[in-house]
Amino acid sequence: MAFAAGQRLTLGEAVAETLAMAETLLETRETRLAAAPALPYDLSPREVEVLQLLAKGRSNAEIATALFISRRTVTTHVSHLYAKLGVATAPRLLSAPTSTP
Repeated sequence: MAFAAGQRLTLGEAVAETLAMAETLLETRETRLAAAPALPYDLSPREVEVLQLLAKGRSNAEIATALFISRRTVTTHVSHLYAKLGVATAPRLLSAPTSTP
């Protein structure tokens, strides 16, 4: 039903509808980000996701698959986590304090 309705739109109408939907999505994302609490140690939301998956025992390859990113990107996030949390090994990373210093 929605597909058929979409087919009846002119190209201009379809573009306008798509742009309006994109604007709504961006506004929603910006509102959500503005309302998000500050993360400890200046971690990015993605670094927090990576850290949570590491804590669950996931490998870099498994994290990459779960987050739809490359293994190299996961490695970069892990390196940033080491630097921001002031640790040099994975066991120390996972035992780092969770509140800000």
